[in-house]
Amino acid sequence: MSSTGAENDAEVTVIDPAADDGAGGDLSPEERADVDAAYEGIERKSAYAVLGVPRDADVKDIKKAYYALSKEFHPDKYYRRDLGVYKERLEQVFGRVTESYRLLSDADARRAYDEKTFGAPAGDAVRPSLATREVDFVPSRGRGRAAAPANPAAVLAPKVAKAPPAFIARFQKQVAERIHKAKGEFESGMRAFEQQQYGVAAGHFQLAMTLDERNERAKEMFRKAQDADRNSRAEEFFRQARTFLTQEAYKEAASWMQKAVDCRPSRGKYYNELGKLIWQHTVQQHAAIDLLRRAVEVEGGRMEYVLDLARAYEEVGMPSNAVRAFERVAQLDPRNAEAAKALKRLR
Repeated sequence: MSSTGAENDAEVTVIDPAADDGAGGDLSPEERADVDAAYEGIERKSAYAVLGVPRDADVKDIKKAYYALSKEFHPDKYYRRDLGVYKERLEQVFGRVTESYRLLSDADARRAYDEKTFGAPAGDAVRPSLATREVDFVPSRGRGRAAAPANPAAVLAPKVAKAPPAFIARFQKQVAERIHKAKGEFESGMRAFEQQQYGVAAGHFQLAMTLDERNERAKEMFRKAQDADRNSRAEEFFRQARTFLTQEAYKEAASWMQKAVDCRPSRGKYYNELGKLIWQHTVQQHAAIDLLRRAVEVEGGRMEYVLDLARAYEEVGMPSNAVRAFERVAQLDPRNAEAAKALKRLR
């Protein structure tokens, strides 16, 4: 009974590189062994066996396997080297690796391939039991004539797994090292985050999720650290602006306030303060109104922002806009005396 998985397909017979009698050009014995292991039975292997992944492998695993194999067997790796008969083998291996990746990375193509090759999609694959893998069943009509094996124990003896080719072992080692480094970066990021060093923490979390793409916790903490770092920097810019305001250095104050706006554009506070600063200390009234309006757009539930905008509309001579803004103030704060007086005055 044949297995539906990639296990049996992946079994290879490694050709002894020493027996090539110079046919491998200037390739080292290790390089020849790697190519031989991949080339042996390449046309008979399933796409999963070519990439060395199980049938239930996800897209990330398939992509990782492809990158590792393409790096190992890309013809450019052996540029200007005498490959001998291995030139054709390399081209066939690389071609199958590329073909298999394109097939398995496309969901529709993969589903059709699974149904055609295995009779069912990957999700329906059944892992064969030990008995169905190791025992040769005899048809019922031949059971009486079946000869007993010379060594009955050998029938159920488990197969000895062959060691993976050298390039797979190196790839697995590299993955393990990256995951270990990612763990260290994540732990450094957590320490920095606890010390409120948010920019440093974000750098560690970013490196951790780059080293280990599956580390969802690192991705979550990176977003939190990045957000906290922006808040922290924006507040620092705002404090600098307030300091210059107390010194009546309005140009410098506006510059620092603008940095706060750029750093945290989702905070209406910075738009509102910058708008009032420009309104009070320059003649650029329309620029100030744009900033005050932006504060309301970002945080429309803040009554004080709407009130500042309503005052500006009335002062610049835009009564219709002022009425709408004061009406909004009255909705947010029905007891607001200033809004009530302004509406009586403007209507």
